[in-house]
Amino acid sequence: MKIGLTHFQFQKTLTSIIGLPSSFALFTFIHALFLPVIFINRGVVELSFNLFTNPSLYHLFKVITFVGDGLFAIPTTLYIIYLSKKNNLSLKRELTHFLFTFAIMGIGIFFLKEYVFTSVPRPISFFNPLPAEWDPKQFSLTFHKFRSFPSGHSAAAAVYGFFIMRYFKSISIKTLIFISVLIVAYSRVFLFQHFVVDTYFGVFFGILCVFAANMIKSLIFKKNK
Repeated sequence: MKIGLTHFQFQKTLTSIIGLPSSFALFTFIHALFLPVIFINRGVVELSFNLFTNPSLYHLFKVITFVGDGLFAIPTTLYIIYLSKKNNLSLKRELTHFLFTFAIMGIGIFFLKEYVFTSVPRPISFFNPLPAEWDPKQFSLTFHKFRSFPSGHSAAAAVYGFFIMRYFKSISIKTLIFISVLIVAYSRVFLFQHFVVDTYFGVFFGILCVFAANMIKSLIFKKNK
């Protein structure tokens, strides 16, 4: 009798427990492993590695963070069209799925920021006064003061990444995409726009949006059969 689970059995087990497709189950589980990070006191991570302490990396992270911008939905949509045709999938279904995913994420983040967590301070307000040598004016960047939780850029990056991840079978490619999402999320911390906890839940929310939109898409096209 063999003890332990193979990689396939592990994903299948997570799928049955969490109720998500294997890729989502696996990476949701991996993301959950980072949960202890959010309990680190604010400042340990945010103050030790950011644009003020490492200004030479500012331009790099400013480019990286664009992947979580709403405008990045345009190249993502074009890539979805390409992958859908390449894999002989229904373009209508795929674009409907992505549209619902992006809409759920956008509306959800807006509601949380504007009506639930409106007074949560951003790092620029929380760490006030800043060290004398840290001058925000030296960067061409807008430092928002409130509505820190959750990170919208992190949620959007997760939506783009996890949606694209569905088209690939290789666990290596999926892992690379997942790591890319985490890097985009951390760019928000580096640019002093969010705390680690904001980006953590932003990514998790993005994952849930892809799953929720998939359920909606399935119901729509099931009724149209």
